[in-house]
Amino acid sequence: MRRIALAITATLMCAPLHAELTNLTAGYDFNDYSGSHGARNMLFAEIKNTLDKGALVVNLSEGEREYAAGERYHSVRGRASLWHRWNDRLSTRSSIALAEDTPVFARQDLQQDVTLKVLKPLLVTGGYRTARYYGGVDVDAWSAGLTYYAGPTITNWRYTWYDSHGAGDSYSHVVSLKLNDAAGKGSTQMWFAWGSGAYNYDWAPESYTGTTQSVSLRRVQPLNAHWVLGITLGKQWYDMPLENYTAVNAALDLTWIF
Repeated sequence: MRRIALAITATLMCAPLHAELTNLTAGYDFNDYSGSHGARNMLFAEIKNTLDKGALVVNLSEGEREYAAGERYHSVRGRASLWHRWNDRLSTRSSIALAEDTPVFARQDLQQDVTLKVLKPLLVTGGYRTARYYGGVDVDAWSAGLTYYAGPTITNWRYTWYDSHGAGDSYSHVVSLKLNDAAGKGSTQMWFAWGSGAYNYDWAPESYTGTTQSVSLRRVQPLNAHWVLGITLGKQWYDMPLENYTAVNAALDLTWIF
């Protein structure tokens, strides 16, 4: 917990002194897995600071992972993300997250994205991510994506290739469609994702591959000039080498805009 607090403090100290606090969000996220895979609960609080050429977002989350066999793990995670617009065409997003060494969150997670505006409505993004999970499992990921703006509609596609050390390679596709309200600041967004997963077993000399699919729907609804409500619902399908199972996701968050 001490190193998480130190990392967040260091990030805040590196931010420009003229940062302006713009909103505060608190929320709850719940995942319920079928079979013997249990559930995960997460509470989080997040602050956003607007900078001259970007934004700084700091998030603190507390999560619990339960399994049907009676195992229960708890963890706290701190995350800081910095967006910076270098010029009219180039922008970056840098993120660092640290957590306790349990199955709830990645123990450490570093991510860097670079976005280039090719045409006025078209953006191209490339990224790299490295994460260490419970038990010392390291995963590197490289990604590329496109974002297209057409009036109130924003369409995004992102492909990611994963190198799970000791387990092999896997991939994912994520497609999202966001529709901003014609009046006001509300929006509705859907995500569709599919991909593969690499797994190693003590009794097997080779790696095995499974598949995953998911769909999510999110509604952002302004309540008045200061309060904004967010609701997310989703479902995931896991076709693993030894079994198939599903998960449902529900999240609720409330934002205060200063």
